[in-house]
Amino acid sequence: MVGHKRNNLSSASTYHHPVLSQSYPCVLTLRGFCLLRLSSAQARKRVESLHFNNAPPGQHALAILLDAAVVGVREPCINPESLSRLKRTFAYCHQSRLQLHEQDDSQSQTQAQDTLSMTDIVNFCLLTLFQAPGAPSSVLAQNFHRVDSAKCQRFNIDGITERFPSGNVKLLKNAPWSSLPSLLGPGAVEVWLDLLLHQSLFTPNDEGILVQISGEPLSSLLGSMPQQAQVSGAKRRKLSLEAASLQQNMDTKTPLREIRPSKSSPILRSPNEISFVRRRMFYAKAALSPRGNVSFGLKHIHVLNRYPDAEDLKHTMHILKYVFPRVFGLHNVFTSIVDRSATTAQFMDYTMREAEIAEQEKQKQTMKIRGEASNKGASADKVPRRLRGVLPLIKRLQKLHAKCAYKEILFKHCPVEPVPDSYDPKTFDMTTLSTSPESVSSFVQSVFRHILPHELFGQGQDGVLNLESVMHQVDVFIKLRRFETLSLHTVVQGIKVTAINWLAPPGSPNIVSQTELKVRKDLLNELLYYIFDSLLIPLIRSNFYVTESSSNRNRLFYFRHDIWRQLVEPHISRLKAETFEEVPKPDVHKVITEEAIGSSLLRILPKNKGARPLMNLRRRPMLRVVDSKGKRVTRLGAAINFLMKPLFEVLNYEKNISPDVLGKAAIGNVTDIYPRLKAFREATISNSNGEIPKYYFVKLDVHSCFDTIPQDRLIELIAQIVPQEEVYHIAKYNMYTVPPRTPMASPKRSMATKPRIRYCSSVASTNGFGGLYSENRVRKPLNSLSLINNRSNSLHKSRLKRRKRRNTICVPSFARQGIKHRAEMLLTLLRRHIKTNLVRIGKKYYRQRNGIPQGSVVSSLLCNMFYADHENRHLSFLLKNGQSKRDDALLLRMVDDYLLITTDKSLAIRFLHEMLVPNERYGITVNPDKTLVNFKCQIDGRQMPQHTAGGAQKDAFPFCGATVDTSTLALSKDIGVHAKGASNTTDSLTVELNQTPGRSFFRKMLDLFKLTATTKCPMYLDVTYNGKRNVLEFLQKAIKATAVKMLLYEKYLAKTHRATRYGKGLSRKQKMSFQMTASPNQGVNPNILHRTVRAIIECAVHTTVGYNTSPHAAANHKKVHENPPSTLSSPNKDINKQQCSQVSPSLIRSIAAKAFLAVLEQRCHGRRVRRYKPTIEWLRDEARMKSHR
Repeated sequence: MVGHKRNNLSSASTYHHPVLSQSYPCVLTLRGFCLLRLSSAQARKRVESLHFNNAPPGQHALAILLDAAVVGVREPCINPESLSRLKRTFAYCHQSRLQLHEQDDSQSQTQAQDTLSMTDIVNFCLLTLFQAPGAPSSVLAQNFHRVDSAKCQRFNIDGITERFPSGNVKLLKNAPWSSLPSLLGPGAVEVWLDLLLHQSLFTPNDEGILVQISGEPLSSLLGSMPQQAQVSGAKRRKLSLEAASLQQNMDTKTPLREIRPSKSSPILRSPNEISFVRRRMFYAKAALSPRGNVSFGLKHIHVLNRYPDAEDLKHTMHILKYVFPRVFGLHNVFTSIVDRSATTAQFMDYTMREAEIAEQEKQKQTMKIRGEASNKGASADKVPRRLRGVLPLIKRLQKLHAKCAYKEILFKHCPVEPVPDSYDPKTFDMTTLSTSPESVSSFVQSVFRHILPHELFGQGQDGVLNLESVMHQVDVFIKLRRFETLSLHTVVQGIKVTAINWLAPPGSPNIVSQTELKVRKDLLNELLYYIFDSLLIPLIRSNFYVTESSSNRNRLFYFRHDIWRQLVEPHISRLKAETFEEVPKPDVHKVITEEAIGSSLLRILPKNKGARPLMNLRRRPMLRVVDSKGKRVTRLGAAINFLMKPLFEVLNYEKNISPDVLGKAAIGNVTDIYPRLKAFREATISNSNGEIPKYYFVKLDVHSCFDTIPQDRLIELIAQIVPQEEVYHIAKYNMYTVPPRTPMASPKRSMATKPRIRYCSSVASTNGFGGLYSENRVRKPLNSLSLINNRSNSLHKSRLKRRKRRNTICVPSFARQGIKHRAEMLLTLLRRHIKTNLVRIGKKYYRQRNGIPQGSVVSSLLCNMFYADHENRHLSFLLKNGQSKRDDALLLRMVDDYLLITTDKSLAIRFLHEMLVPNERYGITVNPDKTLVNFKCQIDGRQMPQHTAGGAQKDAFPFCGATVDTSTLALSKDIGVHAKGASNTTDSLTVELNQTPGRSFFRKMLDLFKLTATTKCPMYLDVTYNGKRNVLEFLQKAIKATAVKMLLYEKYLAKTHRATRYGKGLSRKQKMSFQMTASPNQGVNPNILHRTVRAIIECAVHTTVGYNTSPHAAANHKKVHENPPSTLSSPNKDINKQQCSQVSPSLIRSIAAKAFLAVLEQRCHGRRVRRYKPTIEWLRDEARMKSHR
């Protein structure tokens, strides 16, 4: 029995983990847990004394395991009776097993005695888990299921069998885990039964990631826990009282349970938690009249058009249910749970409520017939007491809407030049005919002033100010960028609630209590949400096509529907003629149900010249299905990309075990260029007796690669790569991680950071070793843990790799069905996906006749594999020189973008001849005008475009966002922003208008710099390869780009929060929590600005110095000449390696300070200079502190 003295968490040293500590009351190492549960002093002494330094031979791995494995303790105090009962049951089962062995010879009995330990304990735990009702939820039992005892042949527990070998169980039964019972002694059974049945066990893999192998999945405790459930009991009681006070003032028969939160939703959403779903106004279709003309105004299905009669009380009551759904007990944004099977948005779309209202009326009629309607629901014609004041205003809304001339107002505020009669759609800039956001805002505000009674917002001067405040937020809403959001809390700010008379109940006193004020705010919040969600967004959708542009990042363009239809008509006609073929109407149903795996929608994306067609294969279609009650309901189906995900995982798996399927030249991203360039430069310098040779560059790309790949040839090639007899198992798992603490951030705030979740998968195969490149295929062992780890479970990997992943938790979430995929079925899926790619244009369906679906999750992989075959057959002269590997040429390919670097000019010319000739077998056509070289060259009498950059960029050859120096092969990045700013810099921003904009500002600016200069760009910081001057210039450009965006972000933040009432748009409490200055016009607090600048500089110092002083850089010192680019041609000079290869922190700070200072002094004027004065003075001091190394 566990001693009470030892069963105390204070007696064991707790272990803090940033992820696990948010889910478990206590987290311990395995050693600490054993010390906590063991009652024997001798056993505790053995556990305490076993360490790596003094471990006997064969127990070093066990000593490491005691401190590496982690236990999440869910039940610190276990019931001794329950544990004792489990121990007795285990002893009985084990004794029965020994009696069976007594019938065998003595050798078998001795073997049975020796195998007592972890095998018996784990088997007993599995049996106990399956004896409980329902399916076990423990991770330990995830790969097992119940079967008849006669059928149980794969495992030695009656009634339990494996789906496929469990890595968790195998791990626990083998060393060093199998040595633990002997170390713990007689108390081992109690410790392990408690650990495997009641707690959660995590063990590190070779990368230092903690993998859960037993216990309730972490996803059920943290990752899948809804945010609404994380509320204290006091707050829940307070919210219930608020709901009760609201019911008291309603004088209606609406039940209280319909107003207060239900059990599934224990809190009320605050206005700050509610953001308008702006994405609903994107890519809308035009409403057409019977003659095919565009109809302006609100669509005919809108509730104001469906119920226009203001004299009919039923019509007005119906509209009231749309405006105030919470009062009538309907689904609403404040208290209702979002049905994830009906929408992927943050909140439901409440534009149409007819089915819900009809269902509610049907339930009321049923209750009335049964005699249960008394005091349970309001009459259909009875107006709730709190809404009697707004009823006449809703009637006026109906009348004003009926009289509003939407089309005339639109043409007045949004005039657009007509589309030219003759223009080239391939070169015409469509955005020139868009409507400015200012004009759209003017149109919407004019409509609102026509149809919304001004009394809705109050009487007198306060009412006018309330209306202007709302109109200002309408203007902000329309001018937001693509991913920016606006919360209901921001809209409510600046509105004087007591000035709105209809919010007050009849006969209310002049003095307003806090409870009464809360009720009035709730009603006002419902009205404002309706105005923005169900009036503003539908009004924009019905009159404008809203889209982004490929060249303007996050900027939104508003096109009047009549103009947009004229602009896209030539592009649609060209696609119908060249790319798609119409599916005959009689065959549509058969093709959709039997051949295709779904259909996608086509949309046109404007470019600087012409447009680009996009097919959204991530969109989940709405399907009519029959639910469990036999009713036909609308539910979200699976997206095409989701259905293709197994094939994507399998192709990735084949790529990893056989890299040749992508070709020798393929690169996955820009960072893959670095190691190949470094090895190529070393080889060419070595072949040139230490001198840097002249390099010849050729860059080209394939025209419309996805639309020109021959379908039959591609399917044939993939069938050779994926063996048809193969069977694949795909494992799903979740990765939980907390990012490292931000420089200069609060440690307490970092500890409370919510873990980030990544949904991952891994593949293993069970059959066959055939297929393309079979000599290189290496199959991995199949078990559940190997699917996650895909390597050995060694505990002796480098500490550096562990340190990088120490905050990461891996939780297996193996699907109970569908984890087995046969290659034959996957190839059939691929054939259907390619040959029957359906696209819906209007009301017709079209099949893609050539190429592969662009936007598919497998498109890039298929294109890479297909062009790899072309590379092996037609470009092998660049890869091999006879039987040996060629070291005078480097070919790089990112999907359809090619870059050739060679020291042999004839090879470059031969490559151009080969690629410029159209290849029908592979569908390859190269546009000579988009080809780029760095030398004079003519192909078939045509002069090839030559790289002619001037100034400091004259030797910078561009390729996929990076630049390669044509003289030294040094790498840099074309950041594209300098101190004077760039035209698209503002369009690239996404400003967060949340509760803490100061904190978001600090985080986003630091993340922006990391993304620009460090996270994905460590190759640009390598001094040994790029030279000190190039590295410092890159850092200077990156910091200037970050500084420009920082100033623009701060300026826009101040502009957005500008005063809408009495010169102040923020409440006192909001200003304190926002850490904003006293005046919203001044933007972010100067202290936050100063802290942000310092954090960016420290990040630059830490990353650059750390990268160049790492063991990786030390190894490079022996291979690469450390001279700057100007002296790389003279490697015999005696230059101090330490001086040329490393950069000191003081030098980095000086360079960074000068870059920041240049931008701040140039772009800050007037009041902003005073606010930046402390930061500018500090930067000047840092700029003077130059390094003397």
